[in-house]
Formats: sequence, structure tokens, C-alpha cells
Amino acid sequence: MTTGDALAPFLAAWTPMMAVMMLPSAAPMIRTFRLVAADAPNPSVRMALFVIGYLLVWAAVGIPAWGLGVLLMELGAPAAQVIGVTLVVAGVYQLSPLKDVCLRACRTPMDFLVTHWYPGSLGAVRLGVEHGLYCVGCCWGLMAVFVLVGAMSLPWLVAVAAVVFAEKVSPRGALVGRVAGLALVGAGILVLARPDLAMPADVREEEQAEAFVEAALARFGQVDVLVNNAGGQFTAPAEEISPKGWRAVNRLAVDAAWNLTRLVATRSMIPNRRGLVVFISFSPRRGTPGMAHASAARAAVETLASTLALEWSRYGIRSVCLAAGNILTEGLESYGPGTVAEWERAVPLGRLGRPEEVAAVIAFLASAGGAYVTGTTIAVDGGVDAWGLASLPPPPER
Repeated sequence: MTTGDALAPFLAAWTPMMAVMMLPSAAPMIRTFRLVAADAPNPSVRMALFVIGYLLVWAAVGIPAWGLGVLLMELGAPAAQVIGVTLVVAGVYQLSPLKDVCLRACRTPMDFLVTHWYPGSLGAVRLGVEHGLYCVGCCWGLMAVFVLVGAMSLPWLVAVAAVVFAEKVSPRGALVGRVAGLALVGAGILVLARPDLAMPADVREEEQAEAFVEAALARFGQVDVLVNNAGGQFTAPAEEISPKGWRAVNRLAVDAAWNLTRLVATRSMIPNRRGLVVFISFSPRRGTPGMAHASAARAAVETLASTLALEWSRYGIRSVCLAAGNILTEGLESYGPGTVAEWERAVPLGRLGRPEEVAAVIAFLASAGGAYVTGTTIAVDGGVDAWGLASLPPPPER
């Protein structure tokens, strides 16, 4: 995929998100514009053009946001430092006089329109652009937090949108902004003072996996728990899976998991005579139509987990496979709503799993309560493995 190819889908997702986040707080300005333009020809059209100009600015902001993300990935910047600096810079800006100037323009719609009014349809677009620029000046720090800290996730979208709305609409909006600024600065200082280790790495590449393990050991001294949760696959009939596609899935699910496990075991767990290795498989634990490559890979991982439990128990190392069912993540949603709905209907509990439910099981295994569990596979699947595929086989072709 080329750089341009990657930018287009990013902007396609970014622009609707900005509309969801920013239009509620811009509603007072839009309503005031509609009142001021009520006597002009086609007031509804002019209001729409005003909104378009406003959203064009936020769409354009997506370009540097995307570029910054790509740059940080290529540089391999330590995530904790990036997060800490982003929080501090955003917080300081929240407390700055320039923030107050931009926020004042957003909080006083009538004053803004009177001092910036332009006639005609093009004037409506220009006015929307200018208002958008003031909003960017007001909210760029919060948007940086949304992108670099919150990774554009839904909870962060809601949180940032709520702060922006309160700042611009609430009678105590200025106070809300200052409290948010102090909270961001404090959080940033805490992150910088004792950062967790987070760094991008392609675990399929031996050099990157080794560098990742070395960084973890340098930061924490030892590795107590390793969770091999990297994976990826695509649906395809078995006869259409090419050797390249087969190798791609198995290289990530099997080869990378083994390489990372071997590195962690030999450099930390075996010398320290303790550790827990968790492999992530999927449920149901049987052949899955359209997933021949992934089914074979996950079966290999499951057998690897039990084998390591037998071989490495003498070192005090436990090895467990966790067979996750259909967990509601962005990866699952990429298969399309129809497929996801079909998978959900196959779950006896009647719903998809949540990531935190899988994490809770792993936390239990790492705790004293799970200290006697090793060499087995635990299904976290809402009953899918017990129920089976729960669908009719395809009709035979004559």
C-alpha cells in the first residue's frame, strides 16, 4: 500500500469522526448563523455551505494528524514519552492566553458573525472556514491527545467531545478548560516520571523481536508474563489460499509467537525459574470453514502451549493456551456487519465477548489463584466451543 493509498481511508474515517465530535459544540454558532442569514436568499443553502466550510477545515487537519502518526511509527518513538509530552503540551496550551482568545470566538457566536460577516454563498463558506480555524486553534491540543494518546478510540472520542462541548457551551466553560488543562499536565508528568514500556515492533522480524525483548528487560529487569496475542487472517475457501497467504498467516501466528517465546524464556524466565506464557488461539477448537490457514496455525499454537508446559515445568514456567471466541474488536468488525451478526447468533450466551473479559482471565492466570494452571486450553467464548459451529453445512456440489 502506498502512502497516498493509506491517507485516503484515514481521511474517510477521520472526517465523520470530526463531524461527530465538533458539530454539537458548533451548534450555537450554526443556529446563530441561520438567524442572521434568515433574510438572505436561500438561508438553508447558506447554512449548509457554512457547515461545509467548517468541516473542510477539520478534514484538512486529518492530513497532519495522519502524517504525524506515520512519522512516529517510522521513527519508533517510545510511546510513553510521546504520550507524556503530548499530555503536558496539550495541558499547558489549555491554560494559555491564546487558548482563551480562540475559545472566546467560539463562545460568542453573535460577536464572531458581526465582526467576520461575508455576503453571498462564497462568504458563507469563507465564514465557516474562519470559524473552523478558530476551533482548531481552540482544540488542537485536545485533538492531539485524541490521536496520539487515545488512538482515536470511541471512549476517547466521547471524552474529548464532552470537554469541547462543555468548554464552548457551558456557562463555566472556561473553568472546565482550565481543569482539563491541569489534569492533562498532571497526567503527563506522571507518565514521564515512570513510563510503561510501549514500542512498535514487527514480531515477525527476528531483529525487531529481539530488540523489543531487550528493551523490556532493560526497563523491568525481568519478564513475568508473556501474552502472544499477535495474529491476523482473512476468510477464503481452502482451495483459494495461496502458499503466500498460508505462510503470511502462519508466520505471524506460529513463527513469531515461537520466536518471541524462545527469546523471553531463554533470557528471563528460565534463568529466573518462573514465568507464565499465554498463547491466544480461537474458538471453536475445530475446523472452521473459510479459515483453513488460521485453524491450522491456532491448532499448532495450542499444541505448542501444552508441549512447553511439559518441557519447561522444571523451570517453574507455566504455559497456557486461551481459546478466545468472537470478541468485539475493530479486527472483528472488519469482516462486515453481516458476518459479525452471523457469528453473534452462534454464541449460546447470545452476545459477543469483550476484550476486557479475555484480559480478566489472563490476569487470573497470572495471579496466585491461577498458579496451578498449566498445559491446558481455556475457552473464553460464551459457549461456542461446546455448541460447535451451530450452522448448516454447505450443500454438496454435483
